[in-house]
Amino acid sequence: VSTQSTGSSGINAEYGGYNLREVIFHPGDPTQPKQKVLVFIASVENDDYLGPASLENMAQCIATCVGQSGPNYEYLFNLAHMMRLLFPTCKDDHLFDLEEECKRIRNGYVKPDEKR
Repeated sequence: VSTQSTGSSGINAEYGGYNLREVIFHPGDPTQPKQKVLVFIASVENDDYLGPASLENMAQCIATCVGQSGPNYEYLFNLAHMMRLLFPTCKDDHLFDLEEECKRIRNGYVKPDEKR
């Protein structure tokens, strides 16, 4: 699974601190056709943009923040679930590590080297 920009002829817009980009999606299965998809990317103008952060800091933010559409962790958990369901051979360590860390925070588990 990979993507590439569609270039200047594609969609390029901004919505409430997010940039909307049109990219080409390349399925992991070469027998499947490439598809144009839309991707929202948070911009630095977004008040909620976290910026470069550790996995732990990202998970803490996701585990505790709520947006207009509901808790951020629900989006993360649904995304991870759908990736496993739709793309079972796709290995996305960052997504699944983020999901695991967020669940750890939500369940109140403390790592041995952490203080409460």
